[in-house]
Amino acid sequence: MRFLKDNPAKTRGHRADRAVLAATRQTHVWLLLGKHEFAAAREEARKLNKKMPDDVMVYGFLTDANIELGNYKEAEDSAQLMLDLRPGNLPGLTRAAYLRELFGDLDGSVELMNMAYQSTPPFSGRNTQNCLSLF
Repeated sequence: MRFLKDNPAKTRGHRADRAVLAATRQTHVWLLLGKHEFAAAREEARKLNKKMPDDVMVYGFLTDANIELGNYKEAEDSAQLMLDLRPGNLPGLTRAAYLRELFGDLDGSVELMNMAYQSTPPFSGRNTQNCLSLF
């Protein structure tokens, strides 16, 4: 272990390897969601969440999987954690809006989607399109 401490280049490489591995695992969960393998996606997202407890998108994956599995309380908790970790983040706002719609709170859903739309930079055409397509 001393080698890592004495060699900053090796330490940076190790951190980069860990970042690539984390991104690969996130992509795997995203693909499971896309294939509608929601139980498997939730399980993988839970494992990832234990390693990355402050990652906003991992909570987004948990939200998505739990919504599709009908676990609305867990989905709501995950969406709230997204907004607690990074208030006003676009993925958190759109998921919270969808949950409000599912719960029958259409006014609250529209309010959150408006917040998401307003928080999108004007030069970010793709994010703006994504927001508008959810309305």
